[in-house]
Amino acid sequence: MKKIIILILCIFQVSPILAQKTYEIKGRFTSIKAATITLAYKDQQGVEDSVHTTDGSFSFSGTVSRPVKGMLMVKTLQPGAYPGFSLEYVELYVEPGKTSVNGPAPATATINGGEAQADFNLLNQQLKPAKVKMDQLLAKYNKATAERDSLALHAIMDQATVINNERSKLEEDFISAHPASYVSWDLLKQHSTIIDPVTFEPLFSKMAKQFRESEEGREMAEQLALSRKTAVGQQAMDFEQMDVNGKKVTLSSLKGRYVLLDFWASWCGPCRAENPNVLKAYNKFKDKHLEILAVSLDQNKANWLSAIEKDAMPWIHVSDLKGWKNEVAAQYGIRSIPQNLLIGPDGRIIAKNLRGSALEKKLSEILE
Repeated sequence: MKKIIILILCIFQVSPILAQKTYEIKGRFTSIKAATITLAYKDQQGVEDSVHTTDGSFSFSGTVSRPVKGMLMVKTLQPGAYPGFSLEYVELYVEPGKTSVNGPAPATATINGGEAQADFNLLNQQLKPAKVKMDQLLAKYNKATAERDSLALHAIMDQATVINNERSKLEEDFISAHPASYVSWDLLKQHSTIIDPVTFEPLFSKMAKQFRESEEGREMAEQLALSRKTAVGQQAMDFEQMDVNGKKVTLSSLKGRYVLLDFWASWCGPCRAENPNVLKAYNKFKDKHLEILAVSLDQNKANWLSAIEKDAMPWIHVSDLKGWKNEVAAQYGIRSIPQNLLIGPDGRIIAKNLRGSALEKKLSEILE
């Protein structure tokens, strides 16, 4: 059974029709018996193709215009257990030509295909040590969460930041070494959600012309240009938005104080997890010329107000309740949350995206 899901693109214009080339993906998961195996990917549209297997074997074929990152998902029924099934998956590149996927299960499968898959295999090999560290840390996180050990959780979050930074550096090195790879381009798109022009611009400039001059590349160039306006050392752009009582608040009205401009939302789990760190820093430095101006990407006012109360956040909150279309978020090029900017009394940006203990450490350097 094949079902094609048309994804309506709200931001991008429809891409021109590109030449389609045939792919074939075959394999077997030897530890899998009766199951549904689904191939999902997005080329010019989203595609899902499913097969039912009784011995773990599967075969998919179709056409793509270029190598695209996809996912093989294995759904096995487990009657009597919640939620009634197990789901395993493995990522791969769907590209013209033949690809083989073989092994006991998705996580341990060996995947051989074209040039993009070879690049992806190399990347995963280079990232494996960081993944092992993060998996070990996740086990500690789950234990600390079950035991409600807040001190351990704070330490774990700091360790996670270090590992994520290590991973990002490995990914940047891979992009730099493989500027003509579709894998590198997909990585760069991931990194474009939060752009630091100092590290991002050299990578973007080094990418092959076919990527830089594509529709995605032109949009990325626009995001890069906007990121330069919000780089450390730049003057923070003024704005006006309504607070919880419908009163206009401007960033310029807070000039003369240190301001943490914080982008968040009630529905954002990582944002809510970070709020206790922000509250701790606020309570420590609120009498030393620190103010927090939180911009919410909520759409539902009741949920927004409830989260403010539940997380006990006594600082200034504003929102236009337009979700991802929040005008201040668009002005600052915010494409993922949480994000923050620390602004000095003169209105210049002095730091960005301070998480966990890094926020309190930076404020201590400045205010103590």
